[in-house]
Amino acid sequence: MEEQQEFTNTIGKDFSTFGLFKFALPAFFTNVFSQIFKSLDDALFISRFVGPKALAGLNLLSPIMSIQVALQNLCSLGAATISAHYMGQGKQKDAKQIFTKIIIGTIFVGAIFSLTLNIFSTPILKFLGSDTELYQYSIYQVRLVYAIMPIILMNSVFSLYYSTAGKPKVGTLCSIVNGTINIGLDVILIPYLKMGVKGAAIATSVGEIAVFIIGIIFFLNTKHEIHFVKPEGEIVRPILDCFKYALPQCVNSLSFGVTNFIINKQLLSLIGSDGIAANAIISDVRNILTTGLIGIAASVSPVVAYRYGERNVKKLKDALVSVVKIWFVTSMSLILIGLVVRKPLIQVFMSEQSSKAFYEMALYGITIEIFSIPFCAANFTTSRLFVSVGNAKTSTIISIFRNLVFRSISLLVLPYMFGVNGVWFAIPTGEFIAFLMVVLIIYLNRDNYGYGKSGVAYYINN
Repeated sequence: MEEQQEFTNTIGKDFSTFGLFKFALPAFFTNVFSQIFKSLDDALFISRFVGPKALAGLNLLSPIMSIQVALQNLCSLGAATISAHYMGQGKQKDAKQIFTKIIIGTIFVGAIFSLTLNIFSTPILKFLGSDTELYQYSIYQVRLVYAIMPIILMNSVFSLYYSTAGKPKVGTLCSIVNGTINIGLDVILIPYLKMGVKGAAIATSVGEIAVFIIGIIFFLNTKHEIHFVKPEGEIVRPILDCFKYALPQCVNSLSFGVTNFIINKQLLSLIGSDGIAANAIISDVRNILTTGLIGIAASVSPVVAYRYGERNVKKLKDALVSVVKIWFVTSMSLILIGLVVRKPLIQVFMSEQSSKAFYEMALYGITIEIFSIPFCAANFTTSRLFVSVGNAKTSTIISIFRNLVFRSISLLVLPYMFGVNGVWFAIPTGEFIAFLMVVLIIYLNRDNYGYGKSGVAYYINN
């Protein structure tokens, strides 16, 4: 009983819509800052001071980066959701055990990824389309950044658990620290010391290590709602349970890897390396505009998971309604912001080597993708929320059809019909079709979780 009364869990508060948005706001800025810093590192500095070829070489790794994100989701999302469920049930000790055990599993997964990628780096890069010139720009990311994959994966776990522990602002702090170190070293290593992509890889690695140190210090503090404890009982099964919960988002990220591979192959055949470089800029601008919404979804998910674990139908419904309102206002606002800032954002990435055609291609692509923001945000938010209420199966279905089916088909069919323009329209088309499917799924599940007019909640009350 003492363990249950040890904390008043922050994620268990009665949030109004504005209160929930305020709670999620640090995660919004955390993701935005992280993406801006990442874009300044991976795209701006490399594009401006090394050249489009270097940017294309780095973007060839986008399928590998999708696998990295998949592993980050695998290690963090399920564990944070299960811990939130336990906290909603008053089982604070179990929540801490899950956190500690998933860190153990994360170290193991990260080590396997690092070793595999470094041992087989040459055949992997050739398979992705790298020639001799592009290879020299890709290999430093593999050798330096992916060598510390256990640390990168643990940082992802820490990032989600800051919200679960009721301290989302710490995630924002980590983002600022990481970005400041990263950009500071970029300024020194790339333009001045002329270290090129190697300098960018070093800067990224140092920033991740700094954030890791902050996380270790935070979660060693026993005063926080979530912290390290001595693992007790079985370790492997709880880790596998966490992986099962996170499977939908893991599949989602792996599917991105497949679509990124298709995009790269299509652009190489239609335009060449300039097409990949333009897509890298489009992706960075798109991610700057949408990643804050991903942060909001990640931040509100523990609150929804807590309500589900609490078995409080009314409060669960209130939380879900608040999420819908937040999604609508933020996504519509980002469309307007995107239309205003798209030109200056793209111009930032242009170098003296960039042609007018290259600029116009990037501008055209991002203008199209801006209008897919509401659909994209609705799709990944819904997928994340189904995980929060323990329905990993439905979330997996959304992820598979959204990315692997709808996006892949659009990428294979539209470029065949419309050439390069088909590549830029493919992702928005896939997102819109997935959105229609998501609306249907939400409607079909209305009486399972109590957000329909009947107020029935079969999955909670039975």
